[in-house]
Amino acid sequence: MKKKVLKNGMKIVYKKVPSKVVTLQVTILIGANVEEKKQYGISHFVEHMIFEGTKTKPDARVISNEIERLGGDFNATTTNENISYYITVPSKHFRTALTVLDDIYKNSTFSKEKVEKERRVIIDEVKMINDDPKDYRWILFDKTIFEKHPMKNPVYGDLEVLKKITRDELFEFYKKYHIPNNTLITVVGDVPDPISKIEKHFKDLVRQKIPKQKEYREPSPRRIAKREKRRGTSSYLTMGWKTCSAKHKDMYALEVIYGILSRGQSGRLFDEVRGKRGLCYSIGAYHNYCIDIGYFAVHCITDKKNFKKVTELIIKEMKKLQEITEEDIKDAKTYLEGDLIVGSESTQYVAEKIAYWEQLTKVEDYDNYIHNIKSVTVADIKRVAKKYFTAKYAITTLEQQD
Repeated sequence: MKKKVLKNGMKIVYKKVPSKVVTLQVTILIGANVEEKKQYGISHFVEHMIFEGTKTKPDARVISNEIERLGGDFNATTTNENISYYITVPSKHFRTALTVLDDIYKNSTFSKEKVEKERRVIIDEVKMINDDPKDYRWILFDKTIFEKHPMKNPVYGDLEVLKKITRDELFEFYKKYHIPNNTLITVVGDVPDPISKIEKHFKDLVRQKIPKQKEYREPSPRRIAKREKRRGTSSYLTMGWKTCSAKHKDMYALEVIYGILSRGQSGRLFDEVRGKRGLCYSIGAYHNYCIDIGYFAVHCITDKKNFKKVTELIIKEMKKLQEITEEDIKDAKTYLEGDLIVGSESTQYVAEKIAYWEQLTKVEDYDNYIHNIKSVTVADIKRVAKKYFTAKYAITTLEQQD
């Protein structure tokens, strides 16, 4: 892994892997967490506009054809903490991909016509997410477990804001944060000297002042529950605990706990709740660790008549972590290692992960992940489980109407 920080503050990370394709990813190191109430959804809106036209390429079709005619792939995403977009192409077309990224990074125009088109697309996307209970359950859960932190707000934003936000507001946000000292470019593949090629494209950009982000003091965990009803044939239960950030040493023990509880059909949750008792259609865990906060959640699709019993079984499994043995955690560690290896066959996956770790802590932690997982002990599991999995949990239910 090679890393270079340009004089203007832009970071470039290159990981050489044996592959016939290469992925270039641009990560803007802010996301929805920086938004004021009157801006809710602006980061996601800007992400939609990135591929919608530049000074030399008037629309999305022209831009996409530059990549797709080569058999390549491109996409973009927004999270609470960043906006990112990537291009994956055969390695011999690296320069073309770099030229396209350079163009959309520097020269996106945000035409009023395209803004109005994407406004309609985004509003439809928000409605689709809210209509899909598998997606909406996480919107409901996040705004329940978090009370002050902006992680409680959905990344897609607020419909009323999205209807009113102007082209100038979008473009101002784009220019404010699309600056070199707030940008990370990751490259994964096997191409000659990609860092110097990227530097030639971006070295003339000027470092600018990054607006200071607010700090949020999230209240201590407390028992809290929310329930919503809607038409449907299934109900959704989500139960979780506030934990720690990616920078905290407990994070790796929580990863191993995830491997114990939720590695597919052999995980303890699936085995106890569905395998032995048939109380749900699906059940699993989710460990969400971010720059300054995190949570561990268990999610289940079942009939609402099973909520009480399923909740009791989840709590029982969390308590049983105090009885864990070295043999119990061995399979979890092997699972986590194998999952990373399988994912790493994709250059896009690796580009995303190393950008993620560079923003959270440092890029070296991507390579150190398995070592840190293997260092987790039985004592660590018991201590961390006792510390976080208390009676102060958030629980949300999305129930089918009778």
